[in-house]
Amino acid sequence: MAQSNQITEPLSVRDKAELITRNLEEVLGAKHDEHAKIYSEKLVHILEKKDLKIYWGTAITGKPHVAYFLPICKIADFLQAGCDVTILFADLHGFLDNVNAPWELLTYRTQYYEFIIQAMLRSIGVSLENLHFVRGTEYQLNRMYSLDVYKLSAILTEHDAKKAGTEVVKQCDSPLLSSLLYPALQTRRNFVIRTIKRFNETGGVMDRARTGRPVSITTVKMRKVVQSRVWRNPQRSIRKMAKELKISRGFLQTIVKRDLGLSSFKKGESISFQTK
Repeated sequence: MAQSNQITEPLSVRDKAELITRNLEEVLGAKHDEHAKIYSEKLVHILEKKDLKIYWGTAITGKPHVAYFLPICKIADFLQAGCDVTILFADLHGFLDNVNAPWELLTYRTQYYEFIIQAMLRSIGVSLENLHFVRGTEYQLNRMYSLDVYKLSAILTEHDAKKAGTEVVKQCDSPLLSSLLYPALQTRRNFVIRTIKRFNETGGVMDRARTGRPVSITTVKMRKVVQSRVWRNPQRSIRKMAKELKISRGFLQTIVKRDLGLSSFKKGESISFQTK
């Protein structure tokens, strides 16, 4: 019989924060305290007001295996810290990923995933009271979601869709249209899920495209805005321009290097205009 590690005593805010951040490779905006533990002042302030809502998504493209215990053990920490955890089964995304999940098997696969994940959490003595499961097709097939995807498709180029698609789905020389739809669905999903924190899937910081991070999709309008500002003031730093445009520095670098064809540059330095 599995030994329960469920924490029954009331936890302090600091204890909850430690549970939430322990064994994570990276916590954005966090620092290390005097005991070399990750400490996030922002997280503590949030926990003083309310418990977190956590979202974790996984595509049902294969069988759950022993490596799933890595994210499941972290989800156990979230549940023990009093977090409200929602697990999204990206069934539609799994189907679009080069048909790795046949349409007629989607329901059975999600049921299997739910059963396995619940069994894994019970095996390590975790309460499932604050655990919820959601299927992507429960909201991705409704009228408003589909309409927004069509609107996004009207401003998304084939080049950007293909580039973004190669980061998250398996593509060949002649990719299926489904792989080009994937990024638009992924981007629209980020506006639907109203959570405070996201927990990345197995893969680490080098696999961000598959770990729940939003896929960077540039529009024609965004490229024109960046190009105009770059040529108008070549000495403007990446940090300042990204702040003005309200986008990340990495995203700005991607636009300048990949879409505008300019040479690479370091963060914080002025932009070089030497073309490839």
